[in-house]
Amino acid sequence: MIIFLFILAAIIGIIIFIRLYFKNSPQIGTGLKITEPTNHETLGYYKNGRFRNLWPTKLAPVKPGIMFKFLFEKGARYPKQSIPNHKLDKSEYDTSVSTPLITWFGHSSLLLRLNNQNILIDPVFSARASMFPFMGPKAFQMDNKTNLDELPDIDILLLSHDHYDHLDYKVIKQIAPKAKYIITTFGVGQHLLGWGIEANKITELLWWQNHSVSGIEFTSLPMQHFSGRGLTDRYSTLWGGFAIKSNDYNIFFNADSGYNDTFKEIGDKYGPFDLAFMECGQYNEAWHDIHMMPEETALAASDIKAKVVVPIHWGKFALSLHPWQEPANRFLEAGTNKNYEIGLPEIGATYLINNLPHNKWW
Repeated sequence: MIIFLFILAAIIGIIIFIRLYFKNSPQIGTGLKITEPTNHETLGYYKNGRFRNLWPTKLAPVKPGIMFKFLFEKGARYPKQSIPNHKLDKSEYDTSVSTPLITWFGHSSLLLRLNNQNILIDPVFSARASMFPFMGPKAFQMDNKTNLDELPDIDILLLSHDHYDHLDYKVIKQIAPKAKYIITTFGVGQHLLGWGIEANKITELLWWQNHSVSGIEFTSLPMQHFSGRGLTDRYSTLWGGFAIKSNDYNIFFNADSGYNDTFKEIGDKYGPFDLAFMECGQYNEAWHDIHMMPEETALAASDIKAKVVVPIHWGKFALSLHPWQEPANRFLEAGTNKNYEIGLPEIGATYLINNLPHNKWW
């Protein structure tokens, strides 16, 4: 009887802790009611307060064995030492610089300079990609990593969806108030409002909608994924990729997606793309419908008619079970001799958009 009461008390305590934590942790989300799209009856991907994918999407239950390996077995998933990286020289992104530039910070975080505008995409600089500051996927060791205060002034902040490895609460709190414009997918703006960001600088887009800022057109593109930061808000906000078109360059950023025929549609509508940032990491058969295998990334790059492809969504976090450098190796094998070049920027280094390196730095 005493053991039963002890177990019951422990369970009740855990439940109380979880409820209090979620209620008092702003990084999880605002709890604000998401505004319904005004034309949701005709969207075809919104129903009963939830967005959905255009293609059938299945998430297989995560088996206990996979969860155990994810939580307790590092192995080759993590690099054994600090990986090659560079500290950003923000003077290269000075307001007087007109040269088109690109810097990759690992995973999906990018800094672009187009039309004399500094564009920061899905910036994640916290130690963990998690709702918990004390547990969850930890960033790889980088001895020369760039800190938030070392970033240049940001003109446009571009956010693809609300997952923790793409939307970093601490970064938003520090960078968003200073950014001139914020462009994101529908519903994500509610998180930003709850975090104190001014409404007049936020633009939310549904799929296929576009918005122009300083001569750059941003088009939200459908991806096969999902959203959510808590236990009950899955699919409540929209997710997506972007076409980014300036006078001189047409750029594609896919964020996260399973492989489907939408990539061909994007290529027909908005391609060819001078440069494409394509997800190729954190895959597993259990969630194959929402994250491409590297071989599928190679196909998708051809579908969108890319001229140069940079593999992203790897190199910073271990969100799956594969070795940390496997995504890039598999993508290189699958993408070699395709109708595009493969760019391989080193983490934190700045390059001319039309002159990316090709060496296997890892």
